[in-house]
Amino acid sequence: MSTESAEHPTSTQRPKFGIGAILLRLILFVLLLSLPFVAAGRLDWPQGLIYLALMLVFVGGSRILMARKHPDLVMERVRAGDLPDSKQWDKPLSAIIGLWGVLATWIVAGLDERFGWPPSIPIELQVIALIVYVLGTLFGTWAMLVNRFFSAVVRIQHDRGHTAVTNGPYRIVRHPGYAAGVIGYLAMPFVLNSLWAMIPASRLSMNKQSSKKYRSVNVVPPNCRAFSRMFIQCRSSKSLVCSSLHSNLTFRPS
Repeated sequence: MSTESAEHPTSTQRPKFGIGAILLRLILFVLLLSLPFVAAGRLDWPQGLIYLALMLVFVGGSRILMARKHPDLVMERVRAGDLPDSKQWDKPLSAIIGLWGVLATWIVAGLDERFGWPPSIPIELQVIALIVYVLGTLFGTWAMLVNRFFSAVVRIQHDRGHTAVTNGPYRIVRHPGYAAGVIGYLAMPFVLNSLWAMIPASRLSMNKQSSKKYRSVNVVPPNCRAFSRMFIQCRSSKSLVCSSLHSNLTFRPS
């Protein structure tokens, strides 16, 4: 085996999942989704059911579309956290942002539903938040479909010919995946009719922004590597030229 293949495993390597492991994940998934309704003390919680339906449709739908457009990206997202060249600090951060933070926000909203903590959010704002949430999720899905390097963790994907993506939503904002996430997190409490849920949601959105900034200054794509020394020198500069360089060379695939 060559040194290159040892350092950068090919994307054809497949993780091994037994039936038991798959069933365990499904059981854990159902249990996690039931926690907000346990907190609410009822299964017929309208806002909770609406959010659950939206999440299942958009998460499931986006992954199906991703699998059809970029089949290799599915394997990348499954295995990325276990590869030696993935950033170790990003694994717990991804779990907090992608699962536990959202679940905490949902559970707080469930407790609000059970105990009726004031104030209540007008139905008009709930509808507006629902529309904003849908648009934000669609924007994030667009980024995922455009960017075949939309990995779940920070990793320069040498084995997949990693390059910077500049088309689609990346023409509008430098980090469309993060932008969509922040929009969704901030709209979530209003969709769930709970201002108290804004406490974990706002913290989650701050973590998302911090993650974006940290990843931005630590990941430079291979096709910009020639400028990496100039990029590092400009990180602490406030000049207009360096700010422009920072905006164009900083990269993170989500």
